Amino acid sequence: MSVVSGIMGANAQEDAAEQNSETADKGMALQEKLYNSEIERNKPFYNSGVKGVIELDKMINGGYEMKESPAAKYELTQGTKSLNRQLAARGLLGSGNAAQRLSELSSGIAANDYDKQFSRLLDQVKIGTGASAAAGASSSTLSNAIGQNSAAVQANNTQAGQARAALYSGIGGTGVSAVNTGINAYRSGLFDSNSGALDGSQIGNSSGVMMSSQNGYEGGSL
Repeated sequence: MSVVSGIMGANAQEDAAEQNSETADKGMALQEKLYNSEIERNKPFYNSGVKGVIELDKMINGGYEMKESPAAKYELTQGTKSLNRQLAARGLLGSGNAAQRLSELSSGIAANDYDKQFSRLLDQVKIGTGASAAAGASSSTLSNAIGQNSAAVQANNTQAGQARAALYSGIGGTGVSAVNTGINAYRSGLFDSNSGALDGSQIGNSSGVMMSSQNGYEGGSL
C-alpha cells in the first residue's frame, strides 16, 4: 500500500508538472502573439520616424532639398493676390516697388515654411521614438515572460523528479524492511514450511517450541 501510494503520488506530481508546463507554454504563445501584434501596429510609425531622422539630419547638417509645401503655395497665392490689389489701388502695380514687395512676400513665406517643415520633421521623429519605446517595452515584457516561464517549467520538473526519487527511495526501504521481517519471522518459526505463509497456530507456541528444543538438547536428546 505504501509503494502504491508513492507511485500514485509521483504520477500525480508528474501530471501536475506536465499540465503546468502546458499552461505556461500556452501563456508564452499568447505573449508572443501580443508582442508581434504590438510590433506590427507600431511599424508604420517607427518607419516614419526613421525617415524623419534622415531628413532632419540633412536640414541641420546640409543636403536638405527644400520643397514648397502645399500650405506655402496656397499662402503665396493668396498673399500675392492681396498685395496686387493693394498696389493696384495705389497705382503701383507693375512698378519696381511692387516687384520688391512681391519678393519680400515670397521670401517670408519660404522662410516660415522652412521652420514649419523642421517642426514637422521633429514631430515625425518623436512619433518614431515613441513607437520604438513601445516596441522596447513589449520586448522587455516578452523577455521577462520567457524567463518566468523557464523558471516555472524547471521548478515543475524538479518537483516531479524529487517525487520520483522519493518514490524509488521509499520502494528500496520498503523492500529491505519486508526482507528483514520475513527473515525474522522465519527464524521464529512463524512461517508454514509448505505454503511459506505465516502460521497463526505457531505464533502463540513459538516460545514453547524453542524452550522444548532447548531442554531436549540439554538432556542429551535431539
